[in-house]
Amino acid sequence: MQNRYDTLDKSNLLRTFFLIAFKRKKMIVSVFSAVAITGLLVTFLMPPVFQASSQIVIEREIETDKALLFNLNFQNNYQGYDWLKSEVEIINSTPVARSVMREFLQPDSSGPLPANINPAQTEAFLHNLKVRNLSNSNIIEITYRGRDAVRTAAIANSIVDTYKIYRAKIYNDSETFAFLEAQIKIADDNLRKMEQELTDYKTSEEILSPGSQGDILLNKLSEYESRLTSVTTKRISNEAKVAVIKQQLRHGLKMNIPSTDVSEGPSRRDHIAKLKGDLLDKVIEREKMLQRFNPTYPKILNLNKDIATLEAQIKIEIQQIVEQEETGLRALRAEEKALRGSISQINHEIKGFARKEFEFSQLNRGIDDNRKVYSVLLKQRAEARMSLSKLQRDVKIKIIDPAVVPLAPVMPKRALFTLISLVLAFLLALGVAFLREYFDNTIYTTDELRSNLGLKVLGAVKIYDNVGQYIK
Repeated sequence: MQNRYDTLDKSNLLRTFFLIAFKRKKMIVSVFSAVAITGLLVTFLMPPVFQASSQIVIEREIETDKALLFNLNFQNNYQGYDWLKSEVEIINSTPVARSVMREFLQPDSSGPLPANINPAQTEAFLHNLKVRNLSNSNIIEITYRGRDAVRTAAIANSIVDTYKIYRAKIYNDSETFAFLEAQIKIADDNLRKMEQELTDYKTSEEILSPGSQGDILLNKLSEYESRLTSVTTKRISNEAKVAVIKQQLRHGLKMNIPSTDVSEGPSRRDHIAKLKGDLLDKVIEREKMLQRFNPTYPKILNLNKDIATLEAQIKIEIQQIVEQEETGLRALRAEEKALRGSISQINHEIKGFARKEFEFSQLNRGIDDNRKVYSVLLKQRAEARMSLSKLQRDVKIKIIDPAVVPLAPVMPKRALFTLISLVLAFLLALGVAFLREYFDNTIYTTDELRSNLGLKVLGAVKIYDNVGQYIK
């Protein structure tokens, strides 16, 4: 059967609304009363919830003492107040919550918390805790809600104190300090070992300073090569001169003695010059006498003997010069040979020194690296030692507004909840009434009968109940 409200004219909506409300007034009153009473009972029986808030200010401090002592450049990687997010997370952390919960009574009971707090209790505590950073400031507000006003304020203040202790524990460098101590000892042992190895290597290889010793070898090589060139040149020159003298002796040529070290000696040069002068005088005198006398003239014969003697003496002098020059040549050849051997030895030492220098540089580089590591560890240990003396690392935490005992609960808001309960009760009652009316197909009037069945109504009979009411 078609519902009688499906084709209802919109102009009759208001009239129909009041008709339905009047007809279903008992249901509306019943539902309204039940819902309103339930809401009021819940509102007035709900235990009060108090709220306490504490505000702290956190200031970052740049450790200029470390920067000056260790020549470090601290760069601020924090933009604005974003760095406070980490502080908020520390306050909201489970260790802080558990520590405070063990200090105070369980919020929902009169007994203390057990030693082992389960996750549900921790979650409930954190649910009542609200931590927020006030916009564009370095102030953090810590708010806690509980059912006891005094305990709520105490918990809010305890959270701040516990946060300070836990933060100092997080940034405690005692473990870092012990670790650095152990690493410094290891680095010191390694450095001493490597320095001893370098000392032993320098002693065994007779190396003092690779750079200076290399320069010494190169300078010595250059000097030997220069000396060898000079000796070789001198030897070749003297050999040529001796060869010329020998050739003159073999062929009986006129004795023109080349300039040599031996022939240019002052005494020998003067002696040979005197012999040549005497020889020249005798030859001239003989030529003059030959013009006047025959060759058999006794005085000419004596002159011939004197000339022959002088020529023999000059020849002996020249042979002595040759012998001395040959002795000098042998000395030059021996010196040249010695120089070549020395040059070869130096070249061999340079090749071997290149290997020694490489091994020395490897050992020295290892020592330099270990010294750098050792220096860094010493700086880090000093930094850790300075941090141990501070409970608050890099920040200053100050309480600017401690939590006080709230005078009135924040929950429940009875006036607001009462108004909401009444409005919801009224709307729900109307909704139930209209829903019941929408699904009710009972015909109550002749108009409904005529509209739904299309039949003519001959008459209507009133039905009376036992209290005198009637239904049309």
